[in-house]
Amino acid sequence: MNELPNPLTPADCELREFPFMPLEVKRLLSSETWVLGTGDERAAAITLWLESWHQVPAASLPDNDRMLAHLSQSKTWKKSKDHALRGWIRCSDGRLYHAVVAEKALEAWLSKLVSSLSGSAGNAKRWGIEVDTESVRRKVIEAVELLRAIAPQSEWLVKKQVKNIVLGSPPESPRESPPDDKKIAPRSKKTSPPESPPDRNREGEGEGELTDKTKGTVIVGGKPPRGGRDDFTPKDAGDWQRYFREKHGVELDATSLHDRKKAWPIFTAWVNAGVSVSQMDAAVAKAKAEAKGSIAFLPGYADAVLASLSRPVPQPRLNPDEQRRAISERNAAEWLAGDSESDPNVIDMEH
Repeated sequence: MNELPNPLTPADCELREFPFMPLEVKRLLSSETWVLGTGDERAAAITLWLESWHQVPAASLPDNDRMLAHLSQSKTWKKSKDHALRGWIRCSDGRLYHAVVAEKALEAWLSKLVSSLSGSAGNAKRWGIEVDTESVRRKVIEAVELLRAIAPQSEWLVKKQVKNIVLGSPPESPRESPPDDKKIAPRSKKTSPPESPPDRNREGEGEGELTDKTKGTVIVGGKPPRGGRDDFTPKDAGDWQRYFREKHGVELDATSLHDRKKAWPIFTAWVNAGVSVSQMDAAVAKAKAEAKGSIAFLPGYADAVLASLSRPVPQPRLNPDEQRRAISERNAAEWLAGDSESDPNVIDMEH
């Protein structure tokens, strides 16, 4: 009896926060699935690839004909089934896997793991905390082995940061490293301190300048405190990304266009406004205390709280009688204290 192969992606490979699936145009258009398929067959095949991207494990599908018919959205599933399932294999966990989709899924999974691992290492140094990164490192090694088995040509296998993690070296930077044959010139210390690497998400934006076009609602008055580590002031959007991941468990992926559009403008506004970690801790605590239910997007909620904290407290409007009474009471208090000043609303009967 032939044994089924092992799954092509890890059991916990989850990419639901990745709204886009990479697609190599030439590779698709020259494939037999595309060249030999009818319109219905092509549509069913592509739809199954896309559906598998957000399955868990990613790049897999349930081995159930009724579920496959539903996921394919095909009205001619019985006719299209054989061609639409070209390249899919049944593995030992009872699910179907596609090697090409698995290749792209493993690359995205590696980007997610590397970002998490390097961010954890950076925060451990920055905030003086201990972070166990061994479990994530094991996941990186597992993903590398699976990727090497189905796509040895993948550029992710030669990325310096991935190779360092596999060899047991600490990650060099919280951001994705380029292949070995490409180097990035380091920025000066004046631009970014050693523990705060520059953030690509801010390229092309005015650094340190708050303009009317700045996105994010936060307006923080006064100079932010510069005390201990709790008063650390993040220097770029990457610092805020790591803050929310390490302190509040909010995963935001710099490679995800959805996350970048949603969170990075807010992070950049905080950087320009000089918001400190202690200010954000207070805002997050207030946000969680005031929330009536679960908070879908904590940075956005915290941003609204920061904006409300920065607004002056509105004073109640007084009617004419109340205004005259307030003036009289103030003048009386000043006279009794001996420091009454000239007031146009007070008639001096002695001069």
